[in-house]
Amino acid sequence: MNKYIPEKVAKLDEYIPDNGKYDIRVDANESPFLPSEKMKKDMEKAFSGVAFNRYPDSEASLLKEAYAKIYGIESDCVVAGNGSDELISVITATFLSPGDKVLVVLPDFSMYEFYAKISGADVVRYEKHSDFSVDFDDISRVVAEEGIKLVIFSNPCNPTGRAYDKETIDKFIDSVDTLVVVDEAYMEFCTKDASVLSEYSGRENLIVLKTLSKAYGLAAMRCGFAIGNRELITAIKKVKSPYNVNSATQAVATAVLGHVDEIKNNTAVMIAERIKVETKLRELAEKYSFKVYPSDTNFVLAHIGDKSKAIYSYLIERSVKIRLMGEFLRIAASYSEETDRVLDLLEEAFASVFSVR
Repeated sequence: MNKYIPEKVAKLDEYIPDNGKYDIRVDANESPFLPSEKMKKDMEKAFSGVAFNRYPDSEASLLKEAYAKIYGIESDCVVAGNGSDELISVITATFLSPGDKVLVVLPDFSMYEFYAKISGADVVRYEKHSDFSVDFDDISRVVAEEGIKLVIFSNPCNPTGRAYDKETIDKFIDSVDTLVVVDEAYMEFCTKDASVLSEYSGRENLIVLKTLSKAYGLAAMRCGFAIGNRELITAIKKVKSPYNVNSATQAVATAVLGHVDEIKNNTAVMIAERIKVETKLRELAEKYSFKVYPSDTNFVLAHIGDKSKAIYSYLIERSVKIRLMGEFLRIAASYSEETDRVLDLLEEAFASVFSVR
């Protein structure tokens, strides 16, 4: 091993996204919707006004103000990031020192552990129950016993699709003497009372992460937000790079935030299509004996077992990409025609791979 590469980096597994070309991709939980002509014109106008020879606004002031207005929060309690991924890395760099302990609740978004390790922290893995439920009272016990410095989890959860209600999360935040980061990347798809965003200013140990990559359909622009009380946000701003969100992203994202009704309509379609995916998978599960998990997101997770790779390969051969996760398959909603195509191929795949009872 090259002696100049730190051990903490040498031990990491490289995260390599699939950049292959497929007719249909429902593996990354993205929005299937391109902007309407009206939104596109506003985006193009905003882009054309970018001063490309100047550094970006380091505060992303207009972007934060537009976002804060939608959610009824104070813009100076928001920090913008180059996707919420960047903000996870900045948060771990801000609040963790080598040897500190971070608790992750598995299965969950893999980048939490990735960035914690880069910060030199020790990761404590708390396993969810077999149905992906979580005993937050027990996590509180572990936090106290292990001296956990930071707890981070997604709600609703990627990859399980499950959301934990607001009352449960509120109680947990109050029960622990540690920083709690709640990643609400998929909250726009959740129809239950689960968001803790309204609590950002009243708790000194809460940071909420948001993104424009999912419901807002701006995955290509890389734009996310961290929301917390002023002291926490000030600390994060001290650590982030000065010009972390480029001017084009700031301008285009601000324009998109002026089209909330269109975003809400697209979100409603994705929720309806996710219900369609879940309903079809449950029909197939009755026939082929596998488990489908309820979802509060724009995707559905199913435990197929040892036939999961064969199902996945059947679709890949037909230029359709879903997400293979060991014995699990995760399928995101798309617009109706694509969803129908995916579900038709899934039915064919199960008939081909499984033996009917």
